[in-house]
Amino acid sequence: MRSPVPRTLLSSLTPGQTYYFKAYAINAIGTTLSSPELSFTTASATPKILVTLPGQSAPNTGTPTAQVAGTAFNVTLTTTTDGSTTDAGYAGTKNITFSGPTLGTYPATVDFTAGIGTASITLTNVESTTLTATDGTIAGLTSTSFTVNPGAIDHYIVSASSPQSISTAFAVMVTAKDVYGHTVTTDSATSVTMSSGSGTVSFDVNPKTLVAGTFTVNATDTAAETITITATDGNSKTGTSGNIVVNPLPKYRSLANGNWNATTTWEVSTDNGWSWGPAAVTPTSADAGVSISHAVTNTASVTVDEVTIASGGQLVLNSGLTLNNGSGDDLT
Repeated sequence: MRSPVPRTLLSSLTPGQTYYFKAYAINAIGTTLSSPELSFTTASATPKILVTLPGQSAPNTGTPTAQVAGTAFNVTLTTTTDGSTTDAGYAGTKNITFSGPTLGTYPATVDFTAGIGTASITLTNVESTTLTATDGTIAGLTSTSFTVNPGAIDHYIVSASSPQSISTAFAVMVTAKDVYGHTVTTDSATSVTMSSGSGTVSFDVNPKTLVAGTFTVNATDTAAETITITATDGNSKTGTSGNIVVNPLPKYRSLANGNWNATTTWEVSTDNGWSWGPAAVTPTSADAGVSISHAVTNTASVTVDEVTIASGGQLVLNSGLTLNNGSGDDLT
């Protein structure tokens, strides 16, 4: 029975080197004659350009420091003969092409001394990314992944839906943006003051502090008008909303004889009585007033305010009607 062929693993061999050897066998009887001289050549080393990021002491070693969009930072390029051994003979100004983030600025050339060069890079996109550098002949080894954070606050986006109703609180969203339009999620400390050109607008909290670059505040306008809302911080960074229409409270008037709680009984005006249209809901004390010129029957409990029964109008109470003690005449 033939014994298994012995195998030996050779290590620490030099790339691109030819090695010569002879083989022979030894057993209890003695040693055989050696084989003819044999040889093999190890694979050539593959040169690589390595990238060392800020915060790292060596390529792909340690945790890189997060960078800021729009702020330049330096990376160290190391040209190696085999992916780890610095090529001290690599020197001079070299054309270098960088790959990785597409949004940013890179130097077209880098000066190398004894295999090492420094490149200043500016990235403008917020992301987790890597960098690779090549001179077109020597391939690059991809760097460790690193983070690009948003830059400093450049302006604010202020938004609120329109239209709104008079004396009714509505939400206003404020978002801090850097010069590239990224939300400044790294800021949870800046105090922002809210304002409006109208003296009748108030805010539930003012000023208010950003949380991860944003916040929502409630605004109330006690006048029917068109307004804008502005956010401004202590560094004079600002932003203004688009137009927000604040409508008066709806007014109701009877359209036909019918039940108070039927929308077909009413028509409504949201422009202080200039125009009227079909009602989608029935009137309550939250509205600006109710005018009755038809026979209206109340069959369910309702709270109302500023009800006027015009000539020819009639209000029949078959259920509870509560008059809210508002600022005007409750019932005329």
